[in-house]
Amino acid sequence: MFIDRLGWNPFFRDSFDQSARTGAYPGRISRAYYNSYRIAGENGEENAVLTGNLRAECEASGDYPVIGDWAVLTREPSTHAALVHGVLTRRTKLSRKSPGKGFNEQVICANMDIAVVVGAFDLEWNPRRIERYLTLAWNSGAEPLVVLNKRDVREDWEALLAETECAAAGVRVLAVSAETGDGIGDLERIIAPGRTAVFFGSSGVGKSTLLNRLSGGEYSATHEVHGKTSQGRHTTSTRELYILPGGGIVIDTPGLREIELWADERALEGSFADIVETARECRFSDCSHTEEPGCAVREALENGTVARGHYENYIKQRREIRYLERLADENLMRKDREKWKKIGRFQRELKKRDKGGL
Repeated sequence: MFIDRLGWNPFFRDSFDQSARTGAYPGRISRAYYNSYRIAGENGEENAVLTGNLRAECEASGDYPVIGDWAVLTREPSTHAALVHGVLTRRTKLSRKSPGKGFNEQVICANMDIAVVVGAFDLEWNPRRIERYLTLAWNSGAEPLVVLNKRDVREDWEALLAETECAAAGVRVLAVSAETGDGIGDLERIIAPGRTAVFFGSSGVGKSTLLNRLSGGEYSATHEVHGKTSQGRHTTSTRELYILPGGGIVIDTPGLREIELWADERALEGSFADIVETARECRFSDCSHTEEPGCAVREALENGTVARGHYENYIKQRREIRYLERLADENLMRKDREKWKKIGRFQRELKKRDKGGL
């Protein structure tokens, strides 16, 4: 397996050269287990574990290597086992807020060129949910793409496609059928050799079936979807990286049950570009677009230029992101207070030692 097929390029080569150590070699993480990783590289595929130093750093920061990361590896002299010493600088990363009340980033995968939001034309079709996924996609730094699967199950799929294109302004939207193969050629051309795409979306939209179609049925098993709810059965239970026969790379992910945003307001400039542009005409620069006089966004809502559902989703996401920013500030202040408490305790201990030595 040639490393260039895995997405190796000058960006990572330069990063590797800067962090190079004797006997080190690069490899890409293709799967993560509880205590180890599956690595793909010039040596084919092999298992690797984190060094003790790196594991301690990861436990302290919560930032463990993820699927798509490029790892710096060496071999243990006596056993020849592969050891991960660190990961190279990430070009892109797909993240969400960790589920629950805590304030932590959960990195789903890294170093994708294309962030593919996968939806479906069945009961799962929901342009508001796609807007939410697109905010994560724009925030990742990768090129967003929307793929609507199961066009074979709806006679009115073209109308739904048009509505989705309005909700995903500025983003290409493909209508495909993984079951029949319709439209798959366009997706194959986008995921060109050496380019990495991540498939993410709700359970049951057919991510694994798409991967099956793209790979010729080589990789992923699929299970039947519930007919009434359109809910899948998590046919993908782990994140994994695959190389397609045409040379493209796909990171398949389990369906996301919770879409908790991890982004800043700049991400909304992509998923809500029309509203952000209209907001430049508001009378007040800090307009909330809810009740202020001279609000251009409210005016566009009233005259029908902006759809109500689109507007309400924008307001909801904006409030959520601003709440996250406040949490981030509080979290930073808490960590700063803890740091100075530790420094204070250390200084008091030094004074006690000095007094004891007199």
